[in-house]
Amino acid sequence: MQGKRVISWIIFATVLIVSLSAVCETLSFKYGDGILGLEYWYEQEEDTVDLLILGSSHAFENVNTAVLYDQYGISSYVLAGSVQPFWNSWYYLKEALRTQRPKLVILEGYLAVQDFEYGDHSWIIKNNLGIKNCFARLSSIAVSAPEDKADDYIFSYRLWHSRYEEINESDFPDYYEKPLYEYFKGFLINWETTSFEKPGVETYQGVKSINRKEELYFRKIIELCQQQDIPVMVFVSPYVLSEEEWGNYRYLESVAAEYQVPFIDYNSEEEYVRMGIDFGRDMADIGHLNYLGNVKFTSALGEDVLQYVQLPDHRGDGKYASWEMNSRDIHARVADHEVAAAGDCGSLEAALDLNHQILYLYAISDTSKICAGSSLLDVAGTNKNLLKDGGFYLLDDSCVRKINNDEVQWKYEEMLDEKYFFAENRLEVRENQVIRETLLYFDGNQYINEQEGMYLFVYNPFTKSLSGVKQLKMDAEGNVAVVSK
Repeated sequence: MQGKRVISWIIFATVLIVSLSAVCETLSFKYGDGILGLEYWYEQEEDTVDLLILGSSHAFENVNTAVLYDQYGISSYVLAGSVQPFWNSWYYLKEALRTQRPKLVILEGYLAVQDFEYGDHSWIIKNNLGIKNCFARLSSIAVSAPEDKADDYIFSYRLWHSRYEEINESDFPDYYEKPLYEYFKGFLINWETTSFEKPGVETYQGVKSINRKEELYFRKIIELCQQQDIPVMVFVSPYVLSEEEWGNYRYLESVAAEYQVPFIDYNSEEEYVRMGIDFGRDMADIGHLNYLGNVKFTSALGEDVLQYVQLPDHRGDGKYASWEMNSRDIHARVADHEVAAAGDCGSLEAALDLNHQILYLYAISDTSKICAGSSLLDVAGTNKNLLKDGGFYLLDDSCVRKINNDEVQWKYEEMLDEKYFFAENRLEVRENQVIRETLLYFDGNQYINEQEGMYLFVYNPFTKSLSGVKQLKMDAEGNVAVVSK
């Protein structure tokens, strides 16, 4: 009897521990802009990160790790957090050096323009709670939070234990089973586009000192790198900066010069021209580059990095395959975004990428007119003469008919990464009339709501997501129009 009680208690305790662990895992913070960057940093194979980028969102939204790998073979990681002060970057650096020995550290300098002793609540969470090492986390919190508030961050369960109403899909493990997180290197794409006037940096003058606490930790970062014989450089990414902020950077540049550390401010007319930055289309918001601008900036940054320190080219090296996969993921998501955003034949044709996407075409009506009126379906060498009204096709280097041509009624169905997909041509008799119904159905959604034109279904098996469904039809002027569904 006593033995049965012991077993019962053991089972109860095990179930309780497992349940509490699952609850804690679900409720805990998982911010991509700070916490997840550190979480995935710890998963990197030891001594594989050659270039470590520290800083704020001006680092993790502007420095594209795919560009650094594709163009230069650099194995880079952006270890940063939202509005990250230099004191948090210093603790991130110390934590990073526990597992990696980068050949170069570059520090993004935006926080030189901020003048606060402590960040706001969300910034403190994002820039501290991802640190695994207990002593390092406590030390970082001690300089990041007011003394009377520090306990909340030390005992962080107080902050997240009641988050039940905030829970969404990103709080569950399944959300992270995708290439974005499996091969994450700290870079997050900003998809927005906002138009700005180019800042008049050529007229800016003056030097403005920075917050003393920021300066102290800026110096400590440089000194720690130099003590470890790790080259370090500082950069400021392009954005719509003010004259006062420009003055802060001149002061920061003077401090870097004391240590003979290169300082590159990409906010100059010369640099704007070199990078080809267009403030009308390359900015996500006033402070960050979008998915177009970060490519231009990172290309220039990689060039300048290699002018300072020669880093090995790891392209084709199996040990660095995760950077290859990180690059594939970024390119695949850019392709998805551009397909979704395309509103005409030209932009849709440019967005289609058969290296990442599967294309199905449901030709309902006006097939010959659409083929004659646009080169869109020439993508991948499609023989447009094979396309006929009523057909359902897989577009590859040729057209593969998936449905029996001889049947008036047909249905094609398959599973795309556990999501149900089908196309159907259905005939029904209603009140002595034959009614034709065409269906294109995926993951619970029906995409055909007009029985005319063609429907192009674009699926990305790498990201396991629908890039978009586009209707191609003849408009009133006789041109081929693209309508998003």
